[in-house]
Amino acid sequence: MLFADVSGSTKLYETVGDAGALEAIGRCLALVRIACEGQGGRVVKTIGDEIMAVFPGPDQAAEAAAEMQARVSEQPPVGRSRLAIRVGFHFGPAIAVDGDVFGDSVNVAARMTALAKGEQVILSASTAGALSPLVRARVREIDSLTVKGKQQEIGIFELMWQGRTRISRRLPCGRRAGRLACSFATACARSSSTTPTRISRSVATYRTTWWSPTRWPPGCTRASSAAGTNSY
Repeated sequence: MLFADVSGSTKLYETVGDAGALEAIGRCLALVRIACEGQGGRVVKTIGDEIMAVFPGPDQAAEAAAEMQARVSEQPPVGRSRLAIRVGFHFGPAIAVDGDVFGDSVNVAARMTALAKGEQVILSASTAGALSPLVRARVREIDSLTVKGKQQEIGIFELMWQGRTRISRRLPCGRRAGRLACSFATACARSSSTTPTRISRSVATYRTTWWSPTRWPPGCTRASSAAGTNSY
């Protein structure tokens, strides 16, 4: 479950006027929608300057969150205001009724968004724990807070999306890995006293390891979601 809203939209209406603000907010939300759909998500609804979306699993939500932040950050300023969004998401069970989604997970995701600042992505500790290792490496713990409506404190994490190409980018496999190994060996030959024979053996071992599907690490397998049918 993910929410994204345009940060500082009230000030935007005051500074650039209704028409300019509405056009800028619409542009932001269009970029958010593209990011969601590109990761297999579904936009449930748009509420003013906010979008609510669901995803097959937490990794897809994280990828979409990073992409939408990157896309919006590239937009030119509107007047003297720089466009920004704040994003929050939470992974858990929910109830789908007539295209809408309800439940505690929706409430927690909304709380995560309320805690976020512009250009920030916030998620719960349980969601961070459900991420794949490659994606989880890009989150950091911020604090544990008492969230409205919850009896116990919730761990708060931030997704570091800056400088992103693709969070869960796979490790090099197959022929590409072989080419990288050859390039590495060539560089070693130019900068060290390692004999060509030893380098050739290293490259052969490296290529054999990466070309054998039985030796590929988890990062080289096709990503699969373990999400439940009603978990978003």
